Amino acid sequence: DSLGAFDADGNQITIDTDAVNAAATAIDAQKLVDYVDMRRQADYVNESDPLFFKYQRGEIEKSVWEAKVAEIKTRTYT
Repeated sequence: DSLGAFDADGNQITIDTDAVNAAATAIDAQKLVDYVDMRRQADYVNESDPLFFKYQRGEIEKSVWEAKVAEIKTRTYT
C-alpha cells in the first residue's frame, strides 16, 4: 500500500523484489521436486513392489519387475 513495509520494531524497510522473486522461484522448484519424489515413491510402492515380490516367489521374470522400475523412473509428473 502507500504506507510501505515495516519491520517488527515499526521501522520502515525496503523490500528487494528481485530477492523475493528469486526465493519464490526456488521454493516453487523445491515444491516440484518434492511432489515428483512423493508421486514416484507411491508408484514404486503400488506398482513395482508387488512385481518384486512376485519375482521373489518365482511367479514372474526379473525383467518384468526391472521394466516397471525403469518405466517409473522415466515418468514425468505435472
